[in-house]
Order: sequence, then structure tokens, then C-alpha cells
Amino acid sequence: LITTPSIWARFIVFLSLGGFLIALAEMLGQAVQRLDGVAQVNAELFRELQHRVANNFQIVAATLQKARRNLSDPVAVGAIDNAIARIESLSRLHRRLYDPAAYEGGLAPILGEVLAETFRSVTVEMRMQIDSDNLSVGQMTTIVLLVNEAAINAAKHVFAPQRGGRFTVTLAADGRRRMLTVADDGP
Repeated sequence: LITTPSIWARFIVFLSLGGFLIALAEMLGQAVQRLDGVAQVNAELFRELQHRVANNFQIVAATLQKARRNLSDPVAVGAIDNAIARIESLSRLHRRLYDPAAYEGGLAPILGEVLAETFRSVTVEMRMQIDSDNLSVGQMTTIVLLVNEAAINAAKHVFAPQRGGRFTVTLAADGRRRMLTVADDGP
């Protein structure tokens, strides 16, 4: 065994560096555990928030139902019934959109459900061509909300007055980009 000062110095540096790396790895491991805990708390808070929003929709619908009991005007009753149906539809949509399990089958099934709900009172031929590979839940939710807004407008201004009968949604991949096209055959 050679015992020159240079070898001992290298050995001490090696041990010091090794100890530092072990300590750093331990600190990083603890930081990851803390971040995991924070992520779990945030997820629970988000679920609770979504639950409360959905419950608030139900409270508004119940309040309207209570107000409806005191009405005798058929036009007012119809307007309240329409508002109740819209709020209940929004509540169902909200619960569905913020349920991560809803997106397990990709974008097409959840989008189809949402459009069927939006067009439930009008006759519409729906066509969808969806390429949704590698979309995050957030991206799918955004697309569903955008398409639903267009569908609501079409239901109001195109299909209800029977000025059209087809609603088409296309999501095509073009490399890393996607092109979303929403169209109806109305004027």
C-alpha cells in the first residue's frame, strides 16, 4: 500500500465528494416526498372545489324549482323549466369534464357524450373525425369546452330554426400541431 500524501489527499477528496453526493441525494429524495404530498393535497382540494361547484349548480336548480311552484303564467313556467334544464345539463357536463376517468377512452367518447347532451332537443347529424393521440386531460377538456360552445351556438341559431342538420368536428394531427375544425351546414 502506497502512503504518499497525494494519494491520501485524493482519498479524502473522494470520500468528501461521495458524502456530499449521498447527502444531496437524500435531500432531493425528501424534497420529492414533500412535493408528492403537496401534489396530493392540491388534487384533493381541486376535487373538493369541483364537487362544490357541481353542488352549487344543484342549489340554483332547486331554487328555480321552488320559484316555479308560485308561477301561474305558462310562459314564465316554460322559461323556468328551460333554465332548470340548462343548469342541470351544465351540472352534468361539469361533473363529467372534471372527472379524469372520463378521458380514459380518449377525446372522442367524452366529446360525443357532451354533443349528444347539447343537441338532445334538436335533430342533428353529428360527424366526428378525432385524432387525439398524446393529448393531456387539460387539452382534451379545453377542446371539449370550445366545441361545446360552438355546438350551443349552432343549436340556438342553426338547428333550432331548422336551417341546417349537420355538425362536424375534425381534429387532425399535423406533426406536433393539431388543427381543430368545427362546422355546421347552416347559413
